[in-house]
Amino acid sequence: MNPQMLKHLLESGHAFVRPDRILSDLEPGLAVQVLPGAVHSIAAHTAHMAWWQRQKIQDIETQAKARVRVSGEEFPQYIALEDWETVRQDFLDGLERLQSLCDHPEVLNRLYLERDTTVTDALLDIALHNAYHLGQIVLLRRLMGVWPPAGYDPEAW
Repeated sequence: MNPQMLKHLLESGHAFVRPDRILSDLEPGLAVQVLPGAVHSIAAHTAHMAWWQRQKIQDIETQAKARVRVSGEEFPQYIALEDWETVRQDFLDGLERLQSLCDHPEVLNRLYLERDTTVTDALLDIALHNAYHLGQIVLLRRLMGVWPPAGYDPEAW
């Protein structure tokens, strides 16, 4: 896969709105709210994506799977109102770090965790994982009546 295309998929592709824009203009009270019938809040989805991004980055940088899962760690049930901005920024920072890996072909072509996949494959996997959860976030925002975000211009986004 072309490294620039992979970088583009991590950012948005042409099929959906960029992650930073999906998470923009969202009041903390709405971000942490769990709607009736939903399992997770927008903040919990965002924390979940950030957690997986951190794991992929750690795996890629150390070339070893060195984590032990703690129950609830990868998909928290509760995010405090005051933690929303930190969670959002953690996700966006991790996404930026993953995109920066696309500038290093020697890293992209390396085997991922000594398996039959490459770092490119791992980055494609996380891009698809993020797209899945970002789609859920857009749906939650629609159900809350806060989609699209302020300033939304489908031609520019």
